[in-house]
Amino acid sequence: MTYKLYFDPESEDDIVKIIELAKRNKKNVRAIGMIHSPSDLPFSDGYIISMKKLNSPRETMNLDGFKAALCSLGALGIIAQVTIQYETAYLLEANQTPVKLNYVLDNLESVIHSAEHVRFWWFPHTDDCVAWKANRTK
Repeated sequence: MTYKLYFDPESEDDIVKIIELAKRNKKNVRAIGMIHSPSDLPFSDGYIISMKKLNSPRETMNLDGFKAALCSLGALGIIAQVTIQYETAYLLEANQTPVKLNYVLDNLESVIHSAEHVRFWWFPHTDDCVAWKANRTK
C-alpha cells in the first residue's frame, strides 16, 4: 500500500523538515520502522515517517543495552539519536514489609533514603502499604 503522506528520511535534517511541514499543515506524525509500530496506519490521515534508514546501530553502541532501552521509547516522539548510560548488571538483596500509609507519608524523606531502591504499594481504601527496599549485594 502506498501512502500519500509517507516519508522516508535519510537524515535528522530530513526529519526536521518533515516535522515543520506537518506543523504548517496541521498534520499528526507517526514514526514507523521499529517493532512497536502501530497497526492502524491505513486509517491515518497524518504524516507517516519511516525510520528504517535511520535505525542502524552505531559502532560505539552496546547493542544489548540499546535493545533493552527500546521499551517505550516511542512514547517520547520521534527519536533520531539517543545516548544511553547504564550500569553493568548487579544483584540486589530485597525485603518487603507491611507498613501503614500514614507512616510512609509522615516519614517519606527518611524512608525513601533508607535503601538504594525503595518502592511502596498502597492498597486503595485501606491504610495498608507494602514497603519494598533493596540494596546491592557485595
